[in-house]
Formats: sequence, structure tokens, C-alpha cells
Amino acid sequence: MKRTYATDLTEAEWEVLEPHVPAPNKRGRPRTHTPREILNAVFYVLKSGCPWRLLPRDFPPWETVYWWFGKWRADGTFERLNALRELLRVRSGRNPLPSAGVADSQTTKTTGVGGEQRGYDGNKKIRGRKRHLLVDTEGFVLKAKVHSAKVPEQDGLRLLLESARSGLSRLKHLWLDAGYEGRGRRWAEEEMGLSVEVVRKPPKPVPEEVAKRWAAEWAKEGKKIDWQRLMPPQGYVGSTSQVGGGEDLFLDLSEQEDEQGLREAMRKCRSVHLRGHDPFDGEASSAWLRISKQFLHALG
Repeated sequence: MKRTYATDLTEAEWEVLEPHVPAPNKRGRPRTHTPREILNAVFYVLKSGCPWRLLPRDFPPWETVYWWFGKWRADGTFERLNALRELLRVRSGRNPLPSAGVADSQTTKTTGVGGEQRGYDGNKKIRGRKRHLLVDTEGFVLKAKVHSAKVPEQDGLRLLLESARSGLSRLKHLWLDAGYEGRGRRWAEEEMGLSVEVVRKPPKPVPEEVAKRWAAEWAKEGKKIDWQRLMPPQGYVGSTSQVGGGEDLFLDLSEQEDEQGLREAMRKCRSVHLRGHDPFDGEASSAWLRISKQFLHALG
């Protein structure tokens, strides 16, 4: 009996993906393995990170899976599958093309074979490749670019945005971290005409024990201070500004004490983004909050 895996497509998922997978060629012998089986094997490799040669026997032979993976990558099948994000945005009441996004990179180790696409990242002290991602405020991937790890963030951002220029005509605002300061940010503003906001790490909050100790020391000098006033403010505070023609708005809320309250506020206000000035400590289940921890306090 064939074993099932958590990465296997459900019936509902396959119904959505099937129209976007190339139909079998009428000429030649019939396929031995269905496209669904191939996709299940590809998703297993992506999720588990195992080498192709270690693919379990419950899937088609790894040579077959790898061949189809290369073919679909070359003919744009995976790009068409990723375009389903536009359908999800429409269902959530948003414009299919985003007006704001987030870009970031990650350096990963690779094998010794790699040629020019393999390099050394002096900042991360890793030899391998660097992958750049551009996502929207829902966390959906808009564009991915893989290049050598020796390419700096500023130059990698240019490679990423140039490859995404044609399909993102509405993109107006971009969040970046401090690693893109300098020519990367200037290029995005001058050549792409984007409004770029650099997100910095929030200051480390004062520990509760330290605040109490400070208040106790001041009390010895006759100054009565409430230690709770020394702690950073809670909630979300700020103003409202327009991004991308007014369809995506920043909304800063005060006295929102839990994640559920934030989600309810988003449902009430269409295409709303929350900007907070305090670190976010809780685990959020919403897709738009799963992009990157370093952006959580300023993401929309």
C-alpha cells in the first residue's frame, strides 16, 4: 500500500492546480506517472530538503521527477502556478497586483560544485548561493532570484527588481532592511520610482527586573517613580498615509491588546496595514505576518 505524506496535494488543491499543469501530449506512449504524483514528489523534496536520489520509493523514480521538475521550470509552469496568488488577492477583496512589497535575502550553503553561481558571503561567513525574495503584504511570493552569495544585497536587489519590473506595474512602496542602504535604496528610488522605507530593528526593551531596580534606587533618593512607566509603550500608534493611489493604507492602532483585535481591524478596513513601534513577541497565524520577524513591527 502506498504511503501518504503531509506534503501530498489534497483533492481540493489538485482541482485548483490541474488546469495550470501542461496536458499530456497525445503523441507517443501514455505517461507512466501522473502530474499530480510528480508534484507530490517535488513538494516532498522542497519541504524535507532531501537530495533527489533519496526520494522515497512511494514516489516516482527520482530521475523522472527531476526531469519533469527541470522541464516545468524551463517552460514557465511554476511561474503560472505561482500566479494563483492573484486569485487569492481578488478573493480577499484586494487588487490582483500589489502596490507594496517587501524584499529580503538569505544566504545558504551549497555543495562544492556550483561554478560562478557559488560564492562567499563575507557578511554571513557562508559559501554558497543567495536567494532574493520579493513578497507582497500578504506574504505571497512575487519574484525570486537566485545568484552567487558574493553578490552584495544592494546589487542583488537590482537583479530582483529588474526581473520583476514588467509584471509589477502597480508597485509603489517597498520595505527593506538596513543592509540595502546606499546604492540599493537609491537605485530603487531613482530607477524604479519606488517609495522605499528602511525597517530597522526596534530598541531592546528594558527588562522588568531592571526597571524595578531603577525605581528602587530612585526611591532611595526620595524620587517616587512607577517602574511600569519605564517599560516601552504597548500597542500600535501612528498616523494614516496613502500608498499606491490610496488602495493600500497604513492604519496605526492604539490599545489593541491582542492579535485577534488586529485581525478584526483589518477585516473592517479594506487593504489596511498596521504599523507598530514595539517588538512583536507573539506567534501570528495570518499569512501576512509570517513574512519575516524583522519586518513584523512595521509591515503592512
